[in-house]
Amino acid sequence: MKLLWLVAFLAATFVWMVLFQHGFSMEAFRRGAGQEWRELEQWIRGGSDDGDSPALPAKKADAKAKAEAGAEADSVAGSVAPKKP
Repeated sequence: MKLLWLVAFLAATFVWMVLFQHGFSMEAFRRGAGQEWRELEQWIRGGSDDGDSPALPAKKADAKAKAEAGAEADSVAGSVAPKKP
């Protein structure tokens, strides 16, 4: 019985993760579930050929974009903000 609850919990977690990351429409869910399932299979089998997790490059790209946006916002804010006496 405990195994059934564990499987139900994992399935519900997967569904909610896909819904929140990919959207609440059926098309987005189907596309997102397929993508996440492939990434999960790849992670279980040992990751990609270079040893990285499949989601890692996307996270690195997001972090780099956020850092660049933050640096740009700082430079814009610094040039527009009035100087304190």
